[in-house]
Amino acid sequence: PSHVLADSVILPISQKVVKNRIAKAALTEGLSEPRQNNIPNDSHCELYRQWSNGGSGIIITGNVMVDRNCKEAPRNVILDEKTSDLMPFRRWANSIHQRDQDDQYSSYNETTSITSQSSPLAIMQISHPGRQSPISTTGLLTRPIAPTGGSKGRIHLPGGILGKIVGSLFILPPRQLTTDEICTIVSQFATAARQAEKATFDGIEIHAAHGYLLSQFLSPAGNCLRTDGYGGADPTHRQKLLFQIIEAVREATSDDFVVGIKVNSIERGVNDGVVELDNERLDLVEELCMLGTVDFIELSGGNFEDALFVQNANGGGSFFGSFAERLKNRLQHSRRSSSPDIRLPLIMVTGGFRTACEMESTIEKGNADLIGLGRPLCIDPNVSAQLLADRQYQIEMPILMIPFSFGNALLGPALNSIWYQRQIDRLSRGQQAETNPQILDTLFWFVIVFVRLYIW
Repeated sequence: PSHVLADSVILPISQKVVKNRIAKAALTEGLSEPRQNNIPNDSHCELYRQWSNGGSGIIITGNVMVDRNCKEAPRNVILDEKTSDLMPFRRWANSIHQRDQDDQYSSYNETTSITSQSSPLAIMQISHPGRQSPISTTGLLTRPIAPTGGSKGRIHLPGGILGKIVGSLFILPPRQLTTDEICTIVSQFATAARQAEKATFDGIEIHAAHGYLLSQFLSPAGNCLRTDGYGGADPTHRQKLLFQIIEAVREATSDDFVVGIKVNSIERGVNDGVVELDNERLDLVEELCMLGTVDFIELSGGNFEDALFVQNANGGGSFFGSFAERLKNRLQHSRRSSSPDIRLPLIMVTGGFRTACEMESTIEKGNADLIGLGRPLCIDPNVSAQLLADRQYQIEMPILMIPFSFGNALLGPALNSIWYQRQIDRLSRGQQAETNPQILDTLFWFVIVFVRLYIW
């Protein structure tokens, strides 16, 4: 292949080489066993072996929790200071690096990655869910944590009355984090990054999008009441935690370890509407670019309250391309970015792409350096390879038709999400994904998968 998607690119800080411009974006797997300490297992290795062989230049894992007491779902992988055995994580990294699980590297214990030129980079996404911790993970007596506590800090799910009922049944109102607890969270992210490097991952992606804890701190809607320098009307106060975590992660890892950030460009705003926080988010991403410590920034959007990144899953065109274009223009006119001493991170745009031509055009215009694919790889793990081989290849996304309107703002995204989660489960078992979702089958599996993922 000769088109731009196949071009390799060098990450500016770590100097790691990405073999092409396509990245597999993070997708929560829901495969770990709570009774086995929430470690990666054979299902993870089978799933990521398929994705690794599918042609992507970067493989980003699902969100790995940095605190075992705070999970997005009972079956999340956990990597924290209590994780004593890194061998399962090394096996997970090996499956991405395309190495046999029983070769000499399965017991590798140095802080140096073992990526070959033909294998993708293995990037672990690390995350803290904050208020998006269901009762199945917190219990009835422990409330989730958030920048703002009580009714002002709780999640308001879409879907009207149904959304209120579901939200009340499954997620308790959060309590407000203390300043000391915020310092602990900084060290938890640093610990997870250090452990990931020991487990031979090439890098980490800090999850500051989709309504998780760092996204909650950044949000003017979710963090407007704090007076301790970590919240309020001043955006720089709300951004303080994220910058502290980036600094701590860099100090805890080696210079050639990849550090990426995932941030929202679009989310629910203070007036209960979906808005683009143009100036504030552009300012944030510009500051991240000027740090000189970040390898890539992934632009995304949405959260549990508006599910923007779920509802648009069957659309065409880049969801966040317009923001990426404004960012490019901002950086071009920034005096600081013209300094030869500043190494700007690569920009990754995820969501909505359906053809190689769309992806190629986005890169050639300078709006992105990397293209992220998520759900298409749940249907066919080899989509990246097909895009690289055929510029005319068209990604076909199954559409689940819902024949009722009650609570559709909640049920529509939820049913679609569970259907794709079912395909991840099939791939992890070595089975082919389904391609024709049926509403009755999906409703049946919705109950089973939902209980398995979010209840037990």
